[in-house]
Amino acid sequence: MRLILLMKLKAYFNSEPKFFEKFNNDILRQRAVERNGM
Repeated sequence: MRLILLMKLKAYFNSEPKFFEKFNNDILRQRAVERNGM
């Protein structure tokens, strides 16, 4: 189940590189916020 979901996400990201960049940036921003303890 999970593997299929990951494959679908990967296929989606491959077709939507800008969305993937935004998604990646959101994750990085969230990690930075957690690291700063906000």
